[in-house]
Amino acid sequence: MNSQQESFRSWKSLLLDDTGWLSSPSQTHDWIPRQAQKAYCGRAHELRDIPYTKCGCGIYGVKSTELTKPYHIKSLYGNPEFKPAGSVLVQIAMWGWIHEGSTGYRSQYAYPTAIVCPKSLEPAARVAGEMYEVPVTTVDDTEWQEVIGRKPPRPKLMEQIEHTVYTQEEVRRALRQDKRHKLYMQIRNQQKHLDQLNARLLALPGEIKYVENLINRMKEERNAL
Repeated sequence: MNSQQESFRSWKSLLLDDTGWLSSPSQTHDWIPRQAQKAYCGRAHELRDIPYTKCGCGIYGVKSTELTKPYHIKSLYGNPEFKPAGSVLVQIAMWGWIHEGSTGYRSQYAYPTAIVCPKSLEPAARVAGEMYEVPVTTVDDTEWQEVIGRKPPRPKLMEQIEHTVYTQEEVRRALRQDKRHKLYMQIRNQQKHLDQLNARLLALPGEIKYVENLINRMKEERNAL
């Protein structure tokens, strides 16, 4: 397991719908724009020091584009819950707790840093690029067949994809988005508490008047005895 400060680059095959949303082909959830994806686990690793090697939780990514090919071919069948237009190659930044395996990583947090797509999906991918604030690289149909493993890849193409779309700025952006989301949730919770306090404050005059009247009635009843 690596330190909390480190971040890693990895690759995933994700589904892209015609509105620009990215989603996992193996799980029923979307990747929310401008919000870090967070892994959930019921084993409480941080509290009980349970080895991550004995658990399967985490967000998964593989170390190279070559290793995404089986996932691309599988995801092309589509997930009807998301009505996908197809699959795209997505580079992600991974941070938080990170466990390294033989072919990739699984992590506590992740966020897209780049999208690679075929020409046919370019319009939706451009929308996704704006939504997720990441660069988009488009390849022609022949090159895409190489990317997903339906044709033998040319090494130069894969090298170009793996080394030109990634920048540290995308990682920093993902970290900023995660912090922004946490602050947003804190502000929302505090605003809810403030609204409750204001509601109580508005109700106080009526409650005070009620108690005063109750006391006066009891005094009158006592005096009448």
